[in-house]
Amino acid sequence: TTTITADGLRMYPVMFPWDVAIDGIAFAVTTAAASGNGRAGIYASDSNMRPTGTPVVTGNSISNSTTGTKLTTGLSYTLLKNTLYYFALHAGGATITVRAHNTTSMQPISNDPAGTVHTNAFTFSSAYASGLPTIPTISSSSFFATNPPAVYVRLA
Repeated sequence: TTTITADGLRMYPVMFPWDVAIDGIAFAVTTAAASGNGRAGIYASDSNMRPTGTPVVTGNSISNSTTGTKLTTGLSYTLLKNTLYYFALHAGGATITVRAHNTTSMQPISNDPAGTVHTNAFTFSSAYASGLPTIPTISSSSFFATNPPAVYVRLA
């Protein structure tokens, strides 16, 4: 598991060897937070293999007052083969605890601007509002080297 503080946005890279049509996106809450919400999404990457812009897929804001899988359906998007995307989870209202990937099984994909920190995920702080935020400027504090939250997609 991993925790994300309120207004925290965490993301990690994903690439598929074939086109993948999806109709849902989800995350799994492991410890309920009475006042917390979460929203999953997907971002594109730039030519430096870093997350960029506004999300290409945005899930609903879902209460984390109970444990279990939190699924947004009714989406329609095709993830293109050999294209780098970032699966993201944004926490609002309270710290949330969710299922995560084990960082020791992930390969580093980028260096910080100084070239000193290898990372497999990114972290940002952005006010939780009506949708996922535009990616802010990446700095050395944007690199995240512990377990990133697991975000799941449902095939269409």
